[in-house]
Amino acid sequence: MDGRGICERISQGAHYADRSVVGEEAHQSLVLCRSALASGSAEAGVRVACLARIAMVLDALPAVRASQPPASGASALLQQDRCVAYCELAAAHRRAGDAASASRTFRRAAELAEQQLRARPGDAALAALLRQTCDAWADVEDALGRPTQAQRVRRRGAR
Repeated sequence: MDGRGICERISQGAHYADRSVVGEEAHQSLVLCRSALASGSAEAGVRVACLARIAMVLDALPAVRASQPPASGASALLQQDRCVAYCELAAAHRRAGDAASASRTFRRAAELAEQQLRARPGDAALAALLRQTCDAWADVEDALGRPTQAQRVRRRGAR
C-alpha cells in the first residue's frame, strides 16, 4: 500500500464528492491530499503527512465517529476507508524505516477493523482487511524482534 488505494477511493467515491456527507473543509483537505499522493512524486515525508491528514479527517467525520452501525452506505464506506487510511499510513511509516510508528498505526487500523466487524459481522471485505492488517502488523513486530507479539497479532487476524 502506498496511498494510491485510498486516493482511488476518494476520487471514485460519490460519498467524498458529496460535501453534505463530509463537509466542505474535509472535502477540500481530502482532495488536496489525493492530488499530492496521486502525483507519485511526493517524497516519503509528504506521503506520510498526507496519509496522516486523511486519517485525521476521516476520524473527525461524524459519520465515522458514531459507534452504532452505519445508517447509510456512504457512512459504511467512510468507516472502511478510515481503516484503509491507517493501514496505508502504517505502511508509509514502515517504508520510511519507522517500525515503532508502523506498529502503533497498524494496531490502530486493526482496532478500527475489529470495531467495524463487530458492527457488521460477516462482512467479508472487512474480515479480509483485518487479516491483511494483522499480517502486516505481525511482520513489523517480527522486524522489531518481538516474535511473541507477532504470533498474537497473527492469531488476532485469523479469528
